[in-house]
Amino acid sequence: MGEASGDIIRDVGYVEVSETGYEDALLALAKAVANATANLVLKAKAVANNAEEQALQNKVISSATQCALATSQLVGCTKVWPQLLYGLNN
Repeated sequence: MGEASGDIIRDVGYVEVSETGYEDALLALAKAVANATANLVLKAKAVANNAEEQALQNKVISSATQCALATSQLVGCTKVWPQLLYGLNN
């Protein structure tokens, strides 16, 4: 998941971050990952629907679900991490 997220962030491109705007930039990148994951889940659903073997359908659905959950955690951490960092520095 980490490698995939890094690939997506590189595809989205570098975001210029100022001292006060890094939280917004980080959240924007996390949202871009979430949007890419949503597209992945839709495509995985199509693949699963076209798979003839039930085991393959289950594997595709399980993998897409795990990816979506990890992305949800990424977005959540992106929202919480700066608050924790500010709390530690203040």
